[in-house]
Amino acid sequence: MITDRNTVIKIFTSIDGVGKLYVAAKRKINKIKFSAADISGKTYEFIFDCGKPEGEFAFNIENPILWSIDEPNLYSYILEIYGVDEETVKGKFAFRTISTDGKNVLLNGLPIFVK
Repeated sequence: MITDRNTVIKIFTSIDGVGKLYVAAKRKINKIKFSAADISGKTYEFIFDCGKPEGEFAFNIENPILWSIDEPNLYSYILEIYGVDEETVKGKFAFRTISTDGKNVLLNGLPIFVK
């Protein structure tokens, strides 16, 4: 995602609950507050110190609710970026893994059928 202020935001996740947040701005970022909520309303908050225009930050959500075709569970997030000025971004992300095993496509380690 690229925000109105040209800040690049990328969120990478895996089904074990490990996530990575990448933020790149055209200005120095002092601190980042990353808040997430699952579909039940349970919230998680992470605060990262940065000190430069970009950074990569690890976060962990134990026993994440996974996204699947039958249950497309999404986490809502609010990202607050503090620096020379402040920026708040809202969005959604999911915990899922897509891979292949020979001719099979796997979603969260389980085979799915692709038409």
